[in-house]
Amino acid sequence: MDSKKGSSLKQRKHNKYRLLVGILFLSITIGSSIGFVYADEDIHGLLSRWFDNKGSESILTIEQAIMTEKDRQKMRLKEELQLELKRSEDDLISFTEQERMNRINELKEYTNHLIANLHIDNEAEKQQMSEKLLFIMNEAINEMEKTIPKKEEMSPKEPDENKEAENDEKDKSEGETNQEENGANESEDVEQK
Repeated sequence: MDSKKGSSLKQRKHNKYRLLVGILFLSITIGSSIGFVYADEDIHGLLSRWFDNKGSESILTIEQAIMTEKDRQKMRLKEELQLELKRSEDDLISFTEQERMNRINELKEYTNHLIANLHIDNEAEKQQMSEKLLFIMNEAINEMEKTIPKKEEMSPKEPDENKEAENDEKDKSEGETNQEENGANESEDVEQK
C-alpha cells in the first residue's frame, strides 16, 4: 500500500505543479494583452491608445495582405494576358489564311467565268478585210486590162471613133478613180469604227 500512497502523492504534486504552471501562463498572456492599469490613469485614454495601436496593426496587416494579393493577381493577369494574346494571334493567323484562300478561290472562279464567256466577235474585221481585198483585186484587174490592148484599138478606126474611144477610156479611168476614192473612204470609215 505504501507504493500506492507514494505514487498517488507523486501524482498529486505533479498535478499541483501543472495547475500552477497553467495559471502562471494564463496570467502572463492576459497581462501582456491588456496592459497595466494604474489608478491615476484614465480608462478612456487607455482604451483609445489600445484601439489606435490595434487599428494601426490591423491597417498594416491589411495593407501587406493587399499588396501581396495585388502582386499575385498582377502575375496571374500577365499570364492570362499572354495566353489570350497567343490565342488571339493564332486566331488572327487562321482567319487571315482562311480569308486569303477564300479570295484566291473567288478570283479563280471569276477568271474561269470570264474565260468561259470569252468570245471575240471579229465579223466586222473580216468584212472590212474582205472589202479591202476585193478593192485591191478589182484594181489589179483594171490595171491588167489597161495593159492589154483591146481588139477595137488594134484595128484602124476612123477619127471620130478614135475620139469616142478616148472619151470611153477617159470615162473609164474617171470611174476607176471614183471607185478608188470610194474604196479609200470605205476603208477609212471601217478603220474609224
